[in-house]
Parts: sequence; structure tokens; C-alpha cells
Amino acid sequence: MQIQGVVWVTFAIDSLGRPLDVVISRDVGFGCGSELVRVLKSLPASTGKVLTKETSSNKFLLPCHFGLGQRYMPSDASIAAGPDEFVLKVVDITAVGIERTGSSPGGSSQPAAGREFSIVALDSYVSLSTALKNKNTAKVLSLIDYGLTEFPGEILELRNLEYLDLDGNKLKILPEDVDKLTRLTGLYLYDNDLHTLPANVQHLRKLKALSLASNQFENIPPEIFALEKIEELDLSGNRLQVLPPGIGALKNLRILALNENSLKSLPAEILQLKKLEQLFIKGNPLNADEVAKLKAILKKVQVVF
Repeated sequence: MQIQGVVWVTFAIDSLGRPLDVVISRDVGFGCGSELVRVLKSLPASTGKVLTKETSSNKFLLPCHFGLGQRYMPSDASIAAGPDEFVLKVVDITAVGIERTGSSPGGSSQPAAGREFSIVALDSYVSLSTALKNKNTAKVLSLIDYGLTEFPGEILELRNLEYLDLDGNKLKILPEDVDKLTRLTGLYLYDNDLHTLPANVQHLRKLKALSLASNQFENIPPEIFALEKIEELDLSGNRLQVLPPGIGALKNLRILALNENSLKSLPAEILQLKKLEQLFIKGNPLNADEVAKLKAILKKVQVVF
């Protein structure tokens, strides 16, 4: 049976680079749509961030063409993008592999002339062995849901790595010499079994985004407070009972996610975060009146409670 046609999917990217609201607008059946949704939901946060940065948008329309030896040809069946949606380049899935067209479909629906973006970032790898073959150029490595119980030491050979995504594994510790990744700007460790960090994490001086959500932290590792360039910190879904005063040292913090912990109060030092734009504190036993006062003081901050 030959499958031929285009699956259209809309999705959004949140402030932490995660895909939201993945919806099939048109399907060709045979499980094509559901598989595309699965892949998009596992999109690395690093790729999501690049996507929003390069397109200046957080809502997208993605056409994915399925065909045996036949590349995508635009037609009247194209779906027009919504007013705030950016149309991504077509992903062509044929009998010989995956390709990307040189332009976006339905040119009139593109928000601005010349704005084209592929959902696959350059120098991005989802295989450690392949990344090691290109160790001098590999910048993004995503090993999501690999079932890893130990941190692969070979990753430390990728000295030009900028984004490392190990979400959805079973890691309990990171190596002491993780600071060998001197160019790392994004480290994503969502949904692992971490409860502490090695001391040398504090030497990752270029780190701007750190996700430790859905781990086993009962206390915030003090090493984090030495990461002066951190802009985005996600500690949601842990067992935190106290937010230490040291949080005030993160002067460049823009996004702080503390959802689903056991915080009963927030320190006064949070007012020292002059660049803070978003504060997520849902699912904590915080006093509603205290949160209201905090919102009144942090007038320019989006506080989600």
C-alpha cells in the first residue's frame, strides 16, 4: 500500500523551549499523523529555543509530506497559517529518506518574505556515535528517552557542544568533570533521578539555560548560584521546601520555574532579580495573600500561580 499526502500539524513552543498544543490539522491516515505528533512532543528544548529565536515566533504550522519517491509539490490543498503562525519548511519523507524542500509551501501564508526555517538545527545530533564522528563541529546533542542510567563519558569529548539534552532518562549523578564542556549554554535534564550536582557544575560559566525539572532534589544545589549568566532555570516537579536567599545572586535570570514543589514562602532576595520576566509557582502551598503582594511588587513580572 502506498501512502501519499501531507500531514499538517500546528504547535506552540513555551518559554522553556518545550512543545505545547500539538494538533493535527489534516491527516493522511495510516498512523502518519500520530507518529508526527509523537516526534514533535519529543522535540529537544534546545531546538525549540533555536526555532523561536530564529523565527521570532512561538506558534508554528508544519507540513510533513509522505510519499514513495515523490517529493512535495504545493497545491490548493495547502492550509493557510493563522495570523500568528509561522510556516515551517516542508519535511519530505520518501522511500529513500527524509529531505527538506528549499521553500515553504503556500508562499502567501508566510509571515514575511524570506523567512524560512527548518525544524532540524544544523550540527544537531540524536546519536552519540554520530556526534563523536563529528566531534569538532557537533553543537547540539539530544539523547531523549534513551533509558540511560549512567552519563556517557564520551560526551565530554564534544568540546564544542553548546546544547545537551538528556531529558527522560534515569541518571542519578553527573560526572565530576562535566565542566570540560566549557561552551555549554543549555543543559536539559528533565525527568531523571538526580538529587545532587557535582561541584564543578559551577564552572560552566557560559550556561544560560538549566532544566532540572522532575528530578529528586530536596534542596537547590548551591553550585547553581555561581552560574552568573543563567537566564532560565527550571526546578519544577522536585521536592523543594525552601528557596534559599542565594537565588538573588542570579542577576541575569529571566525565567524561574518552581511549579509543583513544597514551597511555603519565597525569600525577599527574589526582589533582587531585576531582569526577571516570568515566575512559575503553581502547585506550591504558598499563601494566596502573600502571592498577591508579590505580584503587586513585581509589576513587570508575569507571576503564574
